[in-house]
Amino acid sequence: MSRQTLIKTIRLHGLTAVLVLSSFVTISAQEPMHVRIDQLIDQSTKAPQAEVINDHEFVRRVSIDLIGMPPTIEELNAFLADGSPDKRVKLVDQLLNSNEYVRHFTTSLDIMLMERRRNQHVKQEEWLPWLHKSVQQNKPWNELAREVLGSDGVDLAKRAPVRFYLDRGSEPNLLTRDVARIFFGRDYQCAQCHDHPIIDDYKQSDYHGLYSFLAGGYEFKAPDKKTYYAEKAGSEAIFESVFIPDSEDETAPKLPGGPPIAEPKFYPGDEYTVKPDKTVRPVLKYSRRQKLAELVNAGDNRAFNENIANRLWAHMMGRGLVEPIDLHHTANPPSHPALMKLLGEEMARLKFDMKAFVREIALSKTYQRSIDLPTELVAKSQQSAEKMPTIEAELAALKTQTDQAAASYEEMMNAWYEAKQAFEPVKTELRAARKKTAELYKPYEAAEKALTAAKANLQPQLDLIAKYETITMPADNALALLKTDDELVKALAPIKAKIAAIEKKAEPLRKAVTDKEAALVKPSNDLHASWKVIDEIRTRIVPLEQIALAKQAEAAKARHDSLDRWNELNRLTAQLETTKHFVSYGPAETTAIAASVKHQQAIAQQREATLALEQYTVEFQAKQKTWQAVSNQYQQTTKKLASAEADMDKLPTAVATLKAARQNMVDAVASMPADEELTQLVSFYEVKAESYQLQLTAAEKTSTEMQVSLKELQPKYEAMKQEFATVEAEMKKRADLRTQLTQAAKIADTEANSTRDAANTMQANLTGDWASQFAVAPLKPLMPEQFAWSVLEVTGVRQRYIEIARAEIEKKTPLSGDDKKDPSKVAAREQEVEALMYEKLKGSVGAFVAVYGAGDGQNQYDYFATVDQALFAANGASIIGWVAPASGNVTHRMLQNVDLAAGTQDLYLTCLTRQPTAAETKAVVDYINSRPEEKQACIVEIAWALLNSAEFRFNH
Repeated sequence: MSRQTLIKTIRLHGLTAVLVLSSFVTISAQEPMHVRIDQLIDQSTKAPQAEVINDHEFVRRVSIDLIGMPPTIEELNAFLADGSPDKRVKLVDQLLNSNEYVRHFTTSLDIMLMERRRNQHVKQEEWLPWLHKSVQQNKPWNELAREVLGSDGVDLAKRAPVRFYLDRGSEPNLLTRDVARIFFGRDYQCAQCHDHPIIDDYKQSDYHGLYSFLAGGYEFKAPDKKTYYAEKAGSEAIFESVFIPDSEDETAPKLPGGPPIAEPKFYPGDEYTVKPDKTVRPVLKYSRRQKLAELVNAGDNRAFNENIANRLWAHMMGRGLVEPIDLHHTANPPSHPALMKLLGEEMARLKFDMKAFVREIALSKTYQRSIDLPTELVAKSQQSAEKMPTIEAELAALKTQTDQAAASYEEMMNAWYEAKQAFEPVKTELRAARKKTAELYKPYEAAEKALTAAKANLQPQLDLIAKYETITMPADNALALLKTDDELVKALAPIKAKIAAIEKKAEPLRKAVTDKEAALVKPSNDLHASWKVIDEIRTRIVPLEQIALAKQAEAAKARHDSLDRWNELNRLTAQLETTKHFVSYGPAETTAIAASVKHQQAIAQQREATLALEQYTVEFQAKQKTWQAVSNQYQQTTKKLASAEADMDKLPTAVATLKAARQNMVDAVASMPADEELTQLVSFYEVKAESYQLQLTAAEKTSTEMQVSLKELQPKYEAMKQEFATVEAEMKKRADLRTQLTQAAKIADTEANSTRDAANTMQANLTGDWASQFAVAPLKPLMPEQFAWSVLEVTGVRQRYIEIARAEIEKKTPLSGDDKKDPSKVAAREQEVEALMYEKLKGSVGAFVAVYGAGDGQNQYDYFATVDQALFAANGASIIGWVAPASGNVTHRMLQNVDLAAGTQDLYLTCLTRQPTAAETKAVVDYINSRPEEKQACIVEIAWALLNSAEFRFNH
């Protein structure tokens, strides 16, 4: 591998680590850990911090986190009634010393280590009791990790922890990934065949350095049908990137973030105490897996220490300082680097006492902060603006020195590269010598096996001769003393003959052994000569290797130091961005408030204009009615006058025409014979002319009358017309004003919604940022087991089964009077009761896990919802059955309580550990009163709704 490739492979991409010590806060080591946590959060977080939660919220939160379920109503009331200033400390200690803590923490470790995998070779009935006992004994994490990583399952009394290996199929690559994730917080999965394509820190050499510890592992099925974990001998892991041809490199075993470890050297073929065979489990003289267990137990690996510290922090706080918790790397730095470093160091200082560690977290104000945002955010936003110059100046100072830090780190990397290159030719020579030795071992092993087989063939004959000689030895001794005894010689003759026969039969076998021994000489000499070559090369390589290791250690230290400062730079950069967002939030919120006020004013003006329009409409309608009456009268008069004048225009002509026609008709009749029809026509013309004359007279009269009426009506009409025009104009003016104000209100509404959405989005983003900085408490979903046990607790089912278990045990082995006075025996009995109760209810809990839990072998860090969960919650017989009134549980108490308001208070305190609001109490009481004949059904429905509410499913 070229120098450039090596540096590119190992160094941090774009490393801009800094050496500004002034950016790190100084915390007194004399203070308790929880005080130092708060000091570091306070000093490194520029965000406004939420208030400390009240007693109701604290007792719920800490109970769910430490024992996996909320408090009973009796426990809640006792805590609330306690007036002592240290009652929170006492509660934390009480919970940590309870059987429920042991059970809950056992579950948490089981999920972390096995991720709900189904048991295959090691039963859950073996694994969980071992894990439970470990928590009960408060076994330190490093010791527990040592037992898990060091177990092979051979010692049946200590077989349980081998489940970690066996139930993963003992597959080295899967184990490498899971060991890296679970014990070191690094997911190396994509670095097996090449450097990680996204995470620059995760190198192929990191993967194979850890893989080397586990590469020789496999499942061994013994003749007794049991499966054990076994190992074959390994060597330096040689690997090649699939992306870089001819990039072969190698690494010795190493922990994440640590240097390659020095190992004892064995000649090829000399690595075993018991060599592998189909029916024989091999035993190595030196086990790398045992070395891995030993190294994690040492407690000096920073990645190991900070991983468990981060996981326990996430368990208590809802999210890790590094999140996701198994992706520690430069591009995903801890939110508070100094705090992460402190927690890792404190974990080691506490000797990996997990109980003591979570106790300190629980006692911190950081843990006890509310999920609600602090008040007066606008004013605090303006105050944050004043901090901007300080943060920017500090960041500028950090950035100024990044080039110097990067150059210093690269210089150390170059020194390591040069030291490594110095012994590369010798190492190549060593590889060739080892390869030759491995080849020479084959004929040696074959000759040795042949000799062993020849000896095995000869041995029965030798054993038989030895037995006969044992018989003849006393007689031979006697003959040696007596010199002669023919009878004795004769008696011995048959046996001597048998010995001679056997000797003759053994002769070719003896020769075969001699031949095989001779055949072994050369392979043995060749092998031992090759061993001497290896020893000579090792003598030359050791000092060079030591120099390279020293240079690598220096580079590793520089890398850690640089990472600390690089993380601090990242933190400050992120903090600056958050502060900028917060500074922008103030004006955005002010704008949103102003827009809301403007909208309300526009609404008020719109309502005022609408009211004025409605009021004026009454007056307008009255005026309109009067105007329409006068207008109608005027129009009718004008119409009548026009009609009369029209008649006066046409009727005189009609009358004259008819009269002339009649006269002509009379003249014609006089000169013609009598004609009845003509006579009748003359009469018709005469009548018709008279009719037209009458109409004309009437029209003249109407015209005269209408002219008089119009003359009288005209002034009133004109005045009313002008008055109505004025009223109509005012009406239009007011309607137009309302239209304008309605449009203005719509525009103001759009502006108010837009600015409010913008402010709310900024606030939501800030809430996420502040939650990641632990200035505001993150919202934590209950894991399936917590949800199940919480439901069992608040419905009284768990307490009922405790009493059932107690009665069964007391009946079988009652405590005597003296026993009841012995605290240790009482405590042991309570453990028995808890264990039996758990056995009785674990099936019910399992039903919850099957629905709400992630799949086998999958981590469950995030909350998710599914249709199956909704159906289970809505129709599952478990919850519905548990909620039903029984044995004095909360629904039974509420059913018996005549005071529905008091019953509602009891229900909310039991289920949600808080008082109901006045509105909630009213809603519950009104709902039950609306169905008085179904009171029990109503109570069950309300309790069911509370247990399925988001408030119950999350720990806040």
